[in-house]
Amino acid sequence: MNKTCPTCQGTGRVVSNPCKRCNGHGRTEAQRSLKIKIPAGVEAGQTLRIEGEGEPGAIGGASGDLLVHIEIEPHRYFHARWPQCHH
Repeated sequence: MNKTCPTCQGTGRVVSNPCKRCNGHGRTEAQRSLKIKIPAGVEAGQTLRIEGEGEPGAIGGASGDLLVHIEIEPHRYFHARWPQCHH
């Protein structure tokens, strides 16, 4: 039976004196601001994928994609109702 090493998680390295911030994983949690362009015609409930702006990969891998879920707040002047025809 093959099994990944529980100590090194298959990396072949063990950090003997890990820092307190990342606990030897080499990445920490952080917040940052990001400007993205919302394309015209996007509707509530849709998801935009922003390439390479997600979490960094494990063991130095490339960053993943950021998924942005679109929610639209109602506005008191603008609404998405089409005029109804009364024949």
